[in-house]
Amino acid sequence: MGLEWIIGVTLVAGIAWFLFKKSSTQKRDQDKPKTFKLDHDYAFGRGFPELDKLAAQTFLKAAESGDAEAYAALGYMYISGIHFERSVSEAIKWYQLAAQEGHPLAFNMLSYLYASGSGVPKDEKLAVEMCQKAAELGQLEAQNNMGNMLLAGINGFAQNSTLAAEWYSKAAKGGFAQAQFSLGNLYYSGDGVPQDYEEAERLYELAAAQGDAKACHMLGMIYDMGTSQHDVDKTKAFEWFLKAAEKGHAASQTGVGFAYLFGDGTNEDRAQAAQWFEKAADQDDDQAEFALGNMYLNGWHFEKDAEKALGYFERAAARGNKAAIDILQRASEEEG
Repeated sequence: MGLEWIIGVTLVAGIAWFLFKKSSTQKRDQDKPKTFKLDHDYAFGRGFPELDKLAAQTFLKAAESGDAEAYAALGYMYISGIHFERSVSEAIKWYQLAAQEGHPLAFNMLSYLYASGSGVPKDEKLAVEMCQKAAELGQLEAQNNMGNMLLAGINGFAQNSTLAAEWYSKAAKGGFAQAQFSLGNLYYSGDGVPQDYEEAERLYELAAAQGDAKACHMLGMIYDMGTSQHDVDKTKAFEWFLKAAEKGHAASQTGVGFAYLFGDGTNEDRAQAAQWFEKAADQDDDQAEFALGNMYLNGWHFEKDAEKALGYFERAAARGNKAAIDILQRASEEEG
């Protein structure tokens, strides 16, 4: 399992933010241009070539004065093809200059490039070193990636949930949603940290507030099953499942389908149930496939159709769904 897989994001994911924050390298020397007076629209142009050109000129001028933020900005523009023709080699040049000045985001971007072998020889060891350097310098995504690697025990790290939790905690405190979700999982299961449902729920809510579908799903699970902190609340469970489902989370789509099928936390509505099961089945969710098989078998919303029911049961069984396997086995025995 490679570094690029566990990181699981594109080369440019999460890097736009630094162009809009105040420069961390504010200089008192008035002769040096202040790079980040640009606002959000001005910096990127949002598809307006003249503004992109002006941003590039501003960054190039600042780069002449050794501004590490400008180096990193130019790396971003080259790797994204903003104003300049996309060039990984040029991006690497600027990121390396920024890294020499200790720019954390540059280290993080270089770690991706070395992990994937984009524009440089693939070198996972160096990729990990750069990721760790970025994390130590406070780069949130890199801190989250360190947690991922330690939790999985890959890329030269022994599996260590306690250390993973420490890295996730750093990124979570900085507001990184993926880390908040992952740390919430550790508190929920008591892996590497004391089990604490209240803390898990708090972290899930922080991630959910940023639109993290997996966190919304886990909040749905907490209310659906209950914990020592509160009783089962099917209505709240449905609300959280629906939020995740609307973001495309397959298991939550299935949860919404069951809620509508049985009137669990919402009004019974078999048409809605079928729609949500179909959305989840399109993402190969075996529970949704099994549910659709039952709907066709029993004539719930659909006309009874044994052939379609069988097809969905076979799909679910192929993904290891035990209930579907049992149904197919019984059917086979009856035919025999």
